[in-house]
Amino acid sequence: GEMTNYIAHQWKQPLSTISAIVQNLHVQEELGILEHTTIKDEFSKIEAQIAHMSQTMIDFNNFTKPDQPKEDFNIAAVIRESADIISPMLTSKGIALHLEIYNEHSSVFGQRNLLTHVLLNLINNAKDALLSQKTEDAKVIIRLEKNGKELEVSDNGTGVDSSIKETLFEAYTGTKGNQNGGVGLHMCKRIVEDTFSGTLTLEESTKGARFVIHF
Repeated sequence: GEMTNYIAHQWKQPLSTISAIVQNLHVQEELGILEHTTIKDEFSKIEAQIAHMSQTMIDFNNFTKPDQPKEDFNIAAVIRESADIISPMLTSKGIALHLEIYNEHSSVFGQRNLLTHVLLNLINNAKDALLSQKTEDAKVIIRLEKNGKELEVSDNGTGVDSSIKETLFEAYTGTKGNQNGGVGLHMCKRIVEDTFSGTLTLEESTKGARFVIHF
């Protein structure tokens, strides 16, 4: 369901652009002012939008493949790929996404699509928290430290309820209590530990929630 939402938000703007181009061509044709050069230019714009939509499907297909091999991959590249997937949805909700990448070359060994999965889960949790808390000037920050071994996802909301902090990463707890199962954070922790031999922790923050992956 989340994946369908991501694709829908990715395709919304290209479809709107194509629709506007087609409507404009219809109007010009009805008014008798449609020229061949205009048709050629507008078709090029439509082709560009379709190419973008096709690439979106390729990206999502690669992300959802369960049998990706383990390899050394660039962490910064995965951060940007994850941001590209989810930023349209955040924008539609009035939430800003900031990337603070202080190491462009750091790599980690594992399955890159699983790190994307973890990042999308953490960002989506932050989005839900910010919306439920009705945070003004809401934002989510993804930060890769200079050492290349600490990857942080934080927000400027009111933070995680103290009553569930101790059991946050247990199955069926999560940031939403029992309402939505809470499997997301539990699985994120398992992925980080089992696939990347790292840790996922909720760390102290003056404002909002701050989840840190230590590779």
